[in-house]
Amino acid sequence: MVTRILSGAFSNILHLNPPPDNAQFTELINRKGIDEGIQLARHFRRVDSTADFIHENALNQLAQQSEDQNKLKDGLALMQVAVEFYPDRAWLWNNFAGMQERAGNIPESIRSTEKVLELLKDFKGTEQSFNERVRRSAIETLKRLKK
Repeated sequence: MVTRILSGAFSNILHLNPPPDNAQFTELINRKGIDEGIQLARHFRRVDSTADFIHENALNQLAQQSEDQNKLKDGLALMQVAVEFYPDRAWLWNNFAGMQERAGNIPESIRSTEKVLELLKDFKGTEQSFNERVRRSAIETLKRLKK
């Protein structure tokens, strides 16, 4: 949020309120709704992209928690923001695809899974590397979804 400092020689300088921490962001979503939370996340992405609450891990964790609390709509919205902010993170797309599948949105789940494979098409790593495990998961998911 932006407020004006109204006193002294610097009266025209804008002051940024600090970003919320993860707990405050969760509380804001619980009190004001997911749309307000998404709006705040996009605001801070523009003005302070280093804010912890919009880090890829924080968004993913909160999305997973939302789903665990039977708030799948909120989880999907948070994952949408996560892949919007971090479009090159295959693991986020993979998690998003799983959540879309659980929501019954198979066409979107297929699209997200295909995005995982696109992002990892040139990846060269060991059998046990994180990205290789994500790729194998996506291949298995795509086979299952296209049956």
